[in-house]
Amino acid sequence: MFFRGDAAVWLVAALLCVFMVAFQMSLGPVIWLVLSEIFPKDIRSRAMAVCTFGLWVANLVVATVFPVLMAAIGSAGTFAIFTVVGAASFLFIRPQVPETRGHSLEEIARLLERRPAAGG
Repeated sequence: MFFRGDAAVWLVAALLCVFMVAFQMSLGPVIWLVLSEIFPKDIRSRAMAVCTFGLWVANLVVATVFPVLMAAIGSAGTFAIFTVVGAASFLFIRPQVPETRGHSLEEIARLLERRPAAGG
């Protein structure tokens, strides 16, 4: 175990459970919904394939880097890095991804067409 003491082990286990619940109720499933909505119908299948590949590559990178970081900088530093990455993604996603609840795919397409390009 990476942590010493019974209280720390239970705290870490509880926090990991909170993270898993939060992820499964937010970014975990929502990314698939967003990806299925943002692409026009004529390229949706190809674009989803490319995005799925990218997500699996990102998963591979995280799974590969995590044990290396744990060995190099310890658990606190490793989790700090992933916390910063998560916070940065939240700060990007929140203003950039529009709410699509209650809209048809056609309405969403029109909404996304009117949005200015990021950075421009």
